[in-house]
Amino acid sequence: MYCRKIITLFIFLGLTLSQAQANQLERFLQSTSTYEVDLEQRTFSADHKTFGLIKGKLYLNRPGKMRWENYTPEKQTIIADGRFIWSYKDDINQVSSLSQNMALKGTPAEILINPNSLKSLYKVVKLSNDFYKLTPKTSEGEFKWISITFKYNNIKSIDMENKKGQWINLKFSNHKKNRYIDNKLFVFDDGSDDDMDF
Repeated sequence: MYCRKIITLFIFLGLTLSQAQANQLERFLQSTSTYEVDLEQRTFSADHKTFGLIKGKLYLNRPGKMRWENYTPEKQTIIADGRFIWSYKDDINQVSSLSQNMALKGTPAEILINPNSLKSLYKVVKLSNDFYKLTPKTSEGEFKWISITFKYNNIKSIDMENKKGQWINLKFSNHKKNRYIDNKLFVFDDGSDDDMDF
């Protein structure tokens, strides 16, 4: 009887700890309505060699909307308008479109713009006061794990490993949280006779 009480206590403590860990991260996401940051993305091969660097700017309007402007190595704009993902490559004047739910499934962007995805899709483990590791509950997504590091109540970086063994690092800087962002930034306007690739 005593052992059973001890086991029950540990189960209760485990559940309470797990909920507290998730809630700290959830509170940060829930308190963010808009977000604007400079972004650097580095991609590393399975043998830890860098083979990709992208610099740009990220805008979020939660829930459901995102704009990512890449400046280097090529100009590209990616817009999530709540229904579709639009990708426009400036150098070749090409537009492509895909269902937003399909395109963002299992990615960090899904967590950032969808307030309900964290708890339903990921197991959250707090590794330190500012460091969380997320493991997908299913194997449907592209990534095996995602980690989020905070600094001064803002996201400092997001790291992830895909199923090919490649590691991707996203570094955030110049944060602007809960400031006005024109909704027009999240509306794709082809405005011309650009090629459409659906």
